[in-house]
Amino acid sequence: MNTKTAKDLMQACQLAREITRLQPALPPGMTPLSIRMLEAIDDLSKQQEEVRGRDLSRLLHLSPPAVARTIKEMEKAGAVRKAASQKDQRGICFYLTEQGKNWLQYYVTDYYVHLSQVLHSIDEKDAQTAVQVIQVLYQAMKGDRYNE
Repeated sequence: MNTKTAKDLMQACQLAREITRLQPALPPGMTPLSIRMLEAIDDLSKQQEEVRGRDLSRLLHLSPPAVARTIKEMEKAGAVRKAASQKDQRGICFYLTEQGKNWLQYYVTDYYVHLSQVLHSIDEKDAQTAVQVIQVLYQAMKGDRYNE
């Protein structure tokens, strides 16, 4: 890649960051990670009886303390509830509350249906290429040690 294209790509990433700020404001106590975790709890609960912290850690590539912190915030916000495992009373499982289900519907399901309509003019292949380029860029930048 030439220098100008590298610069254009990084400027596009800055613009992408601004685009994410145009998304709907989240409820107090909720973060983009909280919304991702709502979706993860919902997805996992459709595949297995109980959703535990280790399941969320694995799926979201987060440390157990990061999961615990986020769950605590989500519990305070009223999005999830904890309960003892039916299989192992020492284990803790997570469930979406009605509020959590409502937020999942609004901030994930309904929002992405709406967004797909707003972005209807973007070709599907172009969008997939953009996703792939961003993923490759992330991996390359993550391994770069320019500032060290």
